[in-house]
Amino acid sequence: MTAPQIRQVLLHAGHNLRHSMRSGNGVTFVVFSTFVGLGLANLLLEPLELGLIEDLEEFQKNLARGIGMALAMASLRGPASTLGQLFDQGQLIDISQWAQFLVVQQPMILSATFLLFGLVMPLLIPLGSFATIAVDAESGAFRHLLTRTRRWTLVFGRFLGALLLTALVLCALVATVVIYIRVQIPIYTWEALISWGGRGLLALLALSIPYVALSVLVSASVKSPRTALLASVIVVAGVPLIAFSAQNAWEPLGKLLYLLPWAYSHQLLHPDLANGVLAALACFGHGVVFLLAAIWVFERRDL
Repeated sequence: MTAPQIRQVLLHAGHNLRHSMRSGNGVTFVVFSTFVGLGLANLLLEPLELGLIEDLEEFQKNLARGIGMALAMASLRGPASTLGQLFDQGQLIDISQWAQFLVVQQPMILSATFLLFGLVMPLLIPLGSFATIAVDAESGAFRHLLTRTRRWTLVFGRFLGALLLTALVLCALVATVVIYIRVQIPIYTWEALISWGGRGLLALLALSIPYVALSVLVSASVKSPRTALLASVIVVAGVPLIAFSAQNAWEPLGKLLYLLPWAYSHQLLHPDLANGVLAALACFGHGVVFLLAAIWVFERRDL
């Protein structure tokens, strides 16, 4: 990549970031993400704030079981009743230790918030990146813009702009949740919250890469921004629904879940850091594939 091309990429990234905020799409993404993130944290904190939890150890035990069941279903993808029996019988040792790590060794409210937000965030990301390309395709602005720039630099730059917006939102959100937990329930030290909050932030940032790239791919494939938003959400939500439904008919069809990071995203918070790094690399690989596909589609698109 030459110096002029790098400048073009950075210009497109800056333009996309500014335009998303001015048009209101970025503001909507910021507001919804903040509302959902703080709402999830408050949902978990409220029983403790109101004094509804008298036995903290019992609460930890129940939360560990709930998280353990969720991890078992995500990792093993078997019937919930069967996995529940195996978990209660102590046969899922690795899953049980994983749940204990998240609940006992780390700030449990923060761990649960990260797990829940990891499920919701893929559905929110299209709000900040659905219009990266489709909005100019609809207005016809590309007829003039593409006379001064390469198509691949435009796609790459706008991907970086959308990714930067997502990263800024996640950084602000995690910082707010950490402060909120510390102020409301000071049972965790700042050191523990900041350390685990940093690990969770890195996990969310890694997870955001493929979903931003997917939204850019969809935006590069259609002309209407609203169609891009709807299609992005349908793809993100549809893959796990189809995979789990098809798995009941024929178990190998459950592998369809690997079309998106749904199949391994929970590994980002694994107690073994090596597993988390591998999951992050897989997210990066997914993002590269989607971004290259977006460039390929846009290079061949008649504008």
